[in-house]
Amino acid sequence: MPKTHALVLLACLAACASNPVQPSWTKPTWTGSLPATPAEPAMGEEGAPKDTSLPIGVGLTTGPSTILVAGTLDFPIDKKLTFGPSLLYGFDDNVDLVAVTGQLKYFLPIVENSSGFSILPYVTGGVGVASLDKQGRSGDTGLLLDLGAGVRYLTGEHYRVGSEVRWNLMPDDLAGESNFFSFELLQIVIDF
Repeated sequence: MPKTHALVLLACLAACASNPVQPSWTKPTWTGSLPATPAEPAMGEEGAPKDTSLPIGVGLTTGPSTILVAGTLDFPIDKKLTFGPSLLYGFDDNVDLVAVTGQLKYFLPIVENSSGFSILPYVTGGVGVASLDKQGRSGDTGLLLDLGAGVRYLTGEHYRVGSEVRWNLMPDDLAGESNFFSFELLQIVIDF
């Protein structure tokens, strides 16, 4: 029996002195990564919104000078185009301005810088009707044509911040005015 104990002890010492054999299984790790999500799922391949959006803005108009509240409903009709109704309302002590147009927007490619800040530029044009009332007299109503441009800062999946400027031409010279500029200095754009 002592020979058996000696052989077992010798086998154990030999096993400890030799190179260890790694098991075929590996230890579980506790690291991982979150699933990747697209940067802007509400945007199409070309940068135009895939969903209907509602930009609501505040700003001012010049010639006549008013405080401006505006809203547009943009329905996507193509990869780079949206179309929808737009309402501008400008008010001051002596001036009321209302413009209703059908707005077409053409979205340009998204511009990104190295820090990840992205903007979505676009150009816009529309045809509609404007009503201008100065100093409380009966308002003039006539045709309105407009051209403009804007940008949207991509701040989230369903909400964006933007800005837009339009040149509004009134061929009928409403209340002595032939054109005016509208500046939506701050737009909140909601996609739904």
